[in-house]
Amino acid sequence: MTATFEDILSQIDSGPWVWIVFGLCSVWGVFAAMQAVSSVFLSPITDHWCHIHDLVGLNWTTEQIKNFSIPWDTGTSSYSSCLSYDRNYSEFVGQTFEDAEAGLNNYNSSTVQCRSWDYDTSVFKSTVVSEWDLVCDREYLRPLVQSVFMAGVFVSSPINGCLADRFGRKRLLTV
Repeated sequence: MTATFEDILSQIDSGPWVWIVFGLCSVWGVFAAMQAVSSVFLSPITDHWCHIHDLVGLNWTTEQIKNFSIPWDTGTSSYSSCLSYDRNYSEFVGQTFEDAEAGLNNYNSSTVQCRSWDYDTSVFKSTVVSEWDLVCDREYLRPLVQSVFMAGVFVSSPINGCLADRFGRKRLLTV
């Protein structure tokens, strides 16, 4: 008589030792899952706006700096995240906000792309997005991280399977 899979399973003891081995062998899966989804938690999109170096250090509030240097985006009903007005901001150093705003008659409203950004730190002090400026024209890099990670898993899984068959799983996991 040939034994079936169910016959073999009925002979296996399901005592504490089996559950201890199962738990120890499954621990790595928790850490692998945390690593696989970590980019979601490390790179949230936070509010950002153009950093205007010449206006930093003035006694202006953040809202005054945004109002003075960043165009209003009617599509999102907020300040633009990627554009600032094309102005020589060094001319306004030392002026009050009211005086600087009164002197805007000499400027047109043309805009330029931002080169650096300020970030809202009320929720997150620092994120991958804010550390590496993954906004505007570099925003595509944020989802690319997850894609490259999963491509690495896709490529390395069969390779590691072959290596484990050839050299043993214990050696491969140790390495």
